[in-house]
Amino acid sequence: ALDTLETLSSDRIKDGRYSTGISVFDNESLQGIPAGTMVGILSDPRATGSLFNYHLVHTDRDTQYISTSRPARFIKEDIKKIGTPKGNVTIADAIGTSESTRDLMVKHSARLKPGHNFILETATGYQIEAESPSRYLKAIRSIYTNIHENDAIGYLHFANNNPDKFSKEETEAIQMCDALFNVRTFNNGDKINTELE
Repeated sequence: ALDTLETLSSDRIKDGRYSTGISVFDNESLQGIPAGTMVGILSDPRATGSLFNYHLVHTDRDTQYISTSRPARFIKEDIKKIGTPKGNVTIADAIGTSESTRDLMVKHSARLKPGHNFILETATGYQIEAESPSRYLKAIRSIYTNIHENDAIGYLHFANNNPDKFSKEETEAIQMCDALFNVRTFNNGDKINTELE
């Protein structure tokens, strides 16, 4: 289950790759994520897809973490449940600010340095409806460019994993991603289980 992911240092990360902060990915399946990769995390809203974000924060790299759906203080509390991050973590939220979501995303992605992390939670929802869809896509393109130019790692968390429910703009944003993690849930008796495809 995703709620029991281990955060361990890994000696099995391949050259030119960065740790995900998740031991099973770093030691077994992926052996890290290539530098300059934007990963889309497609997650059922009931799933714990944000755990990927929290574990990425716990690598030794600096992180720009943007939230469009939750106040920064709640994210900080959740991150601390896993432990104290080793790198510098900047968390900004689009709630209660006069700054547009698009401007917030672009500003923080422009602060990336080589090897940094960028997290956008979430890349779906009200911000697309409230702001111009073309401005949203321009912001995603800017994030993509900044991640690639700085050999950074980026996670864009889409709180949906049903392609039929994605807007045209969300679909285009997902297509920009270099890799996808699909976090899905299913009922198993009286429990809801989460797994990665």
